[in-house]
Amino acid sequence: MKRLAINGSQPINTKSFPAWPRYDQSEQQALLKVLQSGQWGATKGNEVKEFEQQFADFHQAKFGIATTSGTTALSIALRASGIGPGDEVILPGYTFVASATSILDALAKPVFVDIDLDSFNIDTSKIEASITKQTKAIMPVHFGGRPADMDKINMLAQKYNLTVIEDACQAWGSKFNGKYSGSLGTAGCYSFQSSKNITAGEGGMILTNNEKIADLARSISNCGRNPDGLWYAHYLWGGNYRMTEFQGALLQVQLSRYTELHEKRELAADYLDQAIRQLEGYNTLSPIPSSSRSSWHIFVFKLDLEKWDGIGKNKIIEAIRAEGIPISPGYSLPVYQQPLFKVKNFGLDHDFSRIFNDLPDFEKFHLPCTEQAVFHQGLWLTQNIMLAENQQLDVLVDGLAKVYQFREELK
Repeated sequence: MKRLAINGSQPINTKSFPAWPRYDQSEQQALLKVLQSGQWGATKGNEVKEFEQQFADFHQAKFGIATTSGTTALSIALRASGIGPGDEVILPGYTFVASATSILDALAKPVFVDIDLDSFNIDTSKIEASITKQTKAIMPVHFGGRPADMDKINMLAQKYNLTVIEDACQAWGSKFNGKYSGSLGTAGCYSFQSSKNITAGEGGMILTNNEKIADLARSISNCGRNPDGLWYAHYLWGGNYRMTEFQGALLQVQLSRYTELHEKRELAADYLDQAIRQLEGYNTLSPIPSSSRSSWHIFVFKLDLEKWDGIGKNKIIEAIRAEGIPISPGYSLPVYQQPLFKVKNFGLDHDFSRIFNDLPDFEKFHLPCTEQAVFHQGLWLTQNIMLAENQQLDVLVDGLAKVYQFREELK
């Protein structure tokens, strides 16, 4: 008799995990307040300004600049920090595509570096070999909310006079050695997209302690305007990347309950980590030091493929999902293998050859640990799962154990 649900047996879990986003009357009242005010845009209202200050204060940063998305936050932060045509920006190969395309938006070149499979963050021991005379910045990604090793990154940045733009789009409230993400480098960028732990459907934020960068970022996000200038006077190349008052109001409420939900995620992540460590066929990442913390946007763990008797990641995930466990394989491709990097002019009908004339042949470019994570080992549990009670987490762990126990059925 077959035991796995993928082969027709009963799944181990039939109960839905907590839904996301979470909201109550507080969000409804905040939105209604803006609706009735008639001040829906950030240039006339105060909700976005309030949220910028609250979010900056929460992360112990001096300045906050709200934007339309995490993607535009990264692009604006790069430009405001002086990154431009011909410059090179180092980033990990395991990240969302926006980390790389924000660099292209600044007409700079992404330089991909491999990750450390114990953290899924950039391998700091491999950064220096990628630094050239054209390198102007490092973009560490705090993947899943786990902080990258900012001490080593900042040491390299100081040695080579580089800008550090933190991709903290999954790292609200994360800390490295007691200091908040977003305030550890030149600037830090956040996302409030619908899956994020703080969300308004879309939205982004730049944090910085550098007043000049803050002023430039604010101007770029507001069509190049100067706060002391005329409305139709535009002083630099910018665009409309402004957050709406509806989003600003919503995000204030979301931020107010963030600490409570983070504590729950943190407890659940610790519970899962301890439970999965005991399982055959799976490995967890290295422990996060006590002086640091993750936002737990994603709980990342790995397949111990040597134990699976030649069964591949995709088949294992299919079997786990059949058991009612919402496991994710993570990114489908390393970012440098995305189709846009394999076609001429990034798929656009433009000639970028004068700017991007020495990019590697991405058909032949490989980062072994990144590809190991993507194609063979990496598994994700999203942040809403960490809002479940321990009893449901036990069922999740039992589902993982069940698939490994009866793995012979997958051959």
